Amino acid sequence: MFNDFITYSLDGNFPKADSKRLTRKLGITLTQDVQLALYNSAGLILGYYHNYFIRKPRRFFIVGNYILPRDINIENHEILIRDSVQIFIKSGADKGTVLYKTSDMNKFSIYTGRCIHIKNNTVIDAKLIDEQGKSVGNQEMISIKKNDNKK
Repeated sequence: MFNDFITYSLDGNFPKADSKRLTRKLGITLTQDVQLALYNSAGLILGYYHNYFIRKPRRFFIVGNYILPRDINIENHEILIRDSVQIFIKSGADKGTVLYKTSDMNKFSIYTGRCIHIKNNTVIDAKLIDEQGKSVGNQEMISIKKNDNKK
């Protein structure tokens, strides 16, 4: 029987063998710095994990007449539009700047909170950057395609 155990830290400090032990699922409800360490019964570290979780870092809100295809490709986050839609990007992070880019833009621009009006096929990429300009979390995208099926 293994006597390995996991300790964790939510305050930015490295989790030591005598830190809080993980005994059940760790519920993250806020933006949180999470560090986990795996120790053996002798107190020697076997592994380490560190992540900065951002509660709902970016979400696309879609206003207008759209549908999700039946065979939606989750990887592509694809939606079909009939005429046009308005896209809003919301950030759940306390700090940072949201940047976005559509297929017809050459570079990312600061998202100011105004709607992005979409009439044709495009891909919208969004990312969050910190004060030093470094990306925080993953870049997210949504693919918008004009539905030419008039059913």
